Amino acid sequence: MNVSMMDSYNLAWKLAHTIHRLSPEQPYNNVLSTYEDERLEVAKLLIEFDTKFSTMFSGQIGSDKGVKGLTHEQFLKVFSDGSGFTSGCGIEYPLSVIVKSPCANDVYPIVGNNFLQGVLKPGRRLPDSAVRRYADANLPHLQDGKHLPFSNLDSIITIEANFISTGRFRTLIFTTFDLLDAHGNSSCALVQICNDVLPTFPSGTVELVVLHPFLERRFEWANIPKCIKQNAEMQFHGPVYDDLYSIYGVNPDVGAIVVVRPDGYVGMVSSLLSASQVDNYLSCCLVKVV
Repeated sequence: MNVSMMDSYNLAWKLAHTIHRLSPEQPYNNVLSTYEDERLEVAKLLIEFDTKFSTMFSGQIGSDKGVKGLTHEQFLKVFSDGSGFTSGCGIEYPLSVIVKSPCANDVYPIVGNNFLQGVLKPGRRLPDSAVRRYADANLPHLQDGKHLPFSNLDSIITIEANFISTGRFRTLIFTTFDLLDAHGNSSCALVQICNDVLPTFPSGTVELVVLHPFLERRFEWANIPKCIKQNAEMQFHGPVYDDLYSIYGVNPDVGAIVVVRPDGYVGMVSSLLSASQVDNYLSCCLVKVV
């Protein structure tokens, strides 16, 4: 069910962008055409996994019936290999007009390959994390809202999620400890994106989300770059725990720029020194207004 729902999720925003003429009009290799490229391969892999998994259940582990000589360890391996389907979060889309590989001239800012645990990679879904919003100290989730029960209460509340399904692309900036330096990499990347990138696309189609690595409060609102106040006042977050950056494989001394598609999948990753890649990527996904 998780995989089939992702079919609709993948298609919905692409149809909406095409119908409203937000996607560049190209006869081939356009945004809408990526639906088949991404989901057809997933369907094939799912059928293969379901066939193998159901065959295992048709016999007894360690017997000669159904699956000959199947051991408990082999059963666990098949289940582990297919966890991407059972969870719905292990799918990886191929490179395309909306999934870009890192630029060869750029220093790739992501370390590690434990993608199921959160390490970022173009073509994979952005995993969820709780963050602390600087403006009001609330604890929203980047990706998903959570329903939490409270003791002695008959109701539940929903924790706010940032990346709700509104059809927007999100430019996620992992700033570094140089955030308060007006000439640092973080500030320069933010200024370039806010001044030269965001205004060139239709209003409301690209949202800026900024993360900082300071676990303890070391600055005041007046100290942060002005462009954050203007473009991401309620989308400026810090870590709740000290492992926020490490979950995503981001070095807090290096930072990263990540563009997340409307369906929550990572479209591209670059260093703070290559903010122009955001414009190059979004120009393939969205029409320009100037």
